[in-house]
Amino acid sequence: MMKMPVFWIIAGTTEGRELIDELRRSNAKVYVSVATDYGRELIEPDQNLHIQARRLGREEMAAFIREVQPDCVIDTTHPYAQIVTDNICEACRETATDYIRLQREPGRLVSNNPSFNTNILENMIYADNSEDAVRVLNDKTGNVFLSCGSKEIETFTGIKDYQERVFARVLPMQDVMEKCEKLGFKKSNISYMQGPFSKELNIAMLKASQARFLVTKDSGETGGFQEKIEAARELGITVILIRRPEQPETLEHPGKIDEKDDAQQHTFYNKEQVLHKLAWDYSLEQRPNQPWFPLFVSLQNKKIVVFGGGKIAARRIRTLLPFDANITVITPELVPELKQELAGNEKVTLLCRKYQEGDCNGADLVLAVTNETQVNRQIAEECTRYGIPVSVADRKELCTFYFPAVVRKGNVVIGLTASGEDHTKAKKTAEKLRLYVNEHLDE
Repeated sequence: MMKMPVFWIIAGTTEGRELIDELRRSNAKVYVSVATDYGRELIEPDQNLHIQARRLGREEMAAFIREVQPDCVIDTTHPYAQIVTDNICEACRETATDYIRLQREPGRLVSNNPSFNTNILENMIYADNSEDAVRVLNDKTGNVFLSCGSKEIETFTGIKDYQERVFARVLPMQDVMEKCEKLGFKKSNISYMQGPFSKELNIAMLKASQARFLVTKDSGETGGFQEKIEAARELGITVILIRRPEQPETLEHPGKIDEKDDAQQHTFYNKEQVLHKLAWDYSLEQRPNQPWFPLFVSLQNKKIVVFGGGKIAARRIRTLLPFDANITVITPELVPELKQELAGNEKVTLLCRKYQEGDCNGADLVLAVTNETQVNRQIAEECTRYGIPVSVADRKELCTFYFPAVVRKGNVVIGLTASGEDHTKAKKTAEKLRLYVNEHLDE
């Protein structure tokens, strides 16, 4: 009988959660470590997932490896969590355990937008670390906006007149709030928000703080790096970019404890590469996607929030209209013909803006149908925190329900799905059913 593969994932990033979502439908036993209870809440439990929420030191990591004996350890921590990565690597060296790094790709400094001004590079100062950034800022005057996390925020109390000059955006977590208050930051200067954020919101916050400097890290596309850079460029603000730490190059270690072959190390930039490696080297197999059970419920007076205003969103809104729900549509733009159809409909509320954190709160059902993958993911993550069913148009693994193709005549309603696998097949089948129903079924 083939041995069940065992993996240990140190999580804490979007990339890590995406990999975990893929592995939940596999033949592997997966141990997951996150640093906080908040991080655990973002991961949906499953029968093959074993999740623990606590910070581990190097010795604890090595002990855990010896206890569960994973085939490999997968490091999906933040690019700037250097101490954690060093501890993971050292634990893998000591136990001669294979190490895989799922590393977030660096962000781009030049936009695909032809109007992007590459002079932003002239308004950028590189710093080796937070202490270096503070040294730079103490030679300058003007307000500072921090968008580089809260782990090292105490370092920035070294900025002259920091209580007046420094504004920061950090995660909405109780320990972070207490930390900022203890360090003496003005409450009015701290924004507690979950990112990443749009260019427009970055611009608004930089303007509100009257910032002359933006301190940030290369958090990559997933972390909203490009949106921060473009916002600073548009406002003529100087960016102080804290460089990424160097990653370890090899796990070879002459003093390893276990009598095994030298451990291997591999660095990848997307989950597909990692999954291929796990399948090739450790016999990972993906289980077939199981069909989802159809469940018919009343939507009368339920609150449904739809994010997006394109053709797909329009089709889904039209599908929902006959079911007497209270529909809120949040989108900067709505296809004109649908806007006309919805005018005067008391059951529909249209908010002409982008998604904002908290928009999902109180909803019974949410559809994420924007044309921005990252925004759809943010919506899905908010729904996960609130326990709200969500359908994500472009990422079936983020769905907690599939929006069906609907065939209806009178009170006869047929819902059809291909379990997220083949939208074309579901669409064609629904078209055939409509023809049959319209021809053979009396009202």
